[in-house]
Formats: sequence, C-alpha cells, structure tokens
Amino acid sequence: MTYKATNSAHNMTIEAAEKFVAKLRALGFPVGKLHANGQAAAEAADYVPVEELAGLEPGEKYNLVAFIAGDWHNIAMLVQMFGGGSLEEFRRVCADFCVDYRVQILNIPGAVKAIEKLIEKAGV
Repeated sequence: MTYKATNSAHNMTIEAAEKFVAKLRALGFPVGKLHANGQAAAEAADYVPVEELAGLEPGEKYNLVAFIAGDWHNIAMLVQMFGGGSLEEFRRVCADFCVDYRVQILNIPGAVKAIEKLIEKAGV
C-alpha cells in the first residue's frame, strides 16, 4: 500500500503535515491524530494512524488526513486553503469545518484575554 493520493497536490510530507496540524491546534481547532489514507476513493478510505505504520519515509509525500470538527480532512488541501494565513483564509478553513469563524477566533488561546485588554484600554 502506497498511502498516496492519485492527485499529487493532496499529498505532503509527514513533517510538513505535523507542522501545519500544530498551527491549527495553536489556533484552537480540535485536531485528531495524523493518519495516512491507503485508498484513493473517500468511500473506501483506509485511515491508519501514522505512528502505527512502518516504512514511511520522512521526506516522502503521503495522503495525510486528520479528524477535525466532526469529519476527516486532507491536510494538504487545508494547507492550500489556509495559504498565507490571512483572516480571509482563516474564514475559508472555518467554513470548510462548518464553524463560525467569529466563534473560532474566541477559541484561540489568549484571544479572550487580548479582547479584555482592548476593552480596558478603550476605557469601557
């Protein structure tokens, strides 16, 4: 089993996927473990936790997914969607997760404290 998507744009290295998943977690998204998908078709998905697979090459690109917001998401596609990480791209990712971006912003660690400081600074 190769654990590679037919469309190479849907594949990425484990290291890059882990880095991006860490970023999503830092933004308050509940992201599950990284998995490799052994099947090209979503209806025949074969998700296996990356740490349980032997023989995956560190620099090789694979079809990597994680369970986020109640569904499986391809990490490479999320990286493309998030792009440079602007607010508009954050909104797109939230929409893909079916999450209101305004609510998700409040889930970012430290966001509420920062808002409280802005309110105090404004003299409210």
